[in-house]
Amino acid sequence: MEEQYTNIRFLIIPIEISNQINFDEVKETSLDTIRLSVDRTKTFVKYNINEGRPSVYSEEYPEYTYNEMFNILQTEEWFAEDDF
Repeated sequence: MEEQYTNIRFLIIPIEISNQINFDEVKETSLDTIRLSVDRTKTFVKYNINEGRPSVYSEEYPEYTYNEMFNILQTEEWFAEDDF
C-alpha cells in the first residue's frame, strides 16, 4: 500500500443513511458525488482515521483499508461491465 493511503479508511453504509453524512468529515463532497453499489442500496465514505471517524460511523458497518476497498470495488456488487 502506498504511504499516502496508510491512514485512509472506508465505510460502506446503506443508502438509506446517506443523508446523515457530514461532508466536512469525509473526502466525498456531496450526495451528488458519492458512488453507489450496482443495485443502488449501498454507498461508502472515505476518511483519514487520524482525523477521527465520521459521525456516520457505526461498528455495525465494517471499516476497510485502502487495499481492502480496492478489492471490494472490483466485485460485481460495485462494478458492472455495462457501465462503460
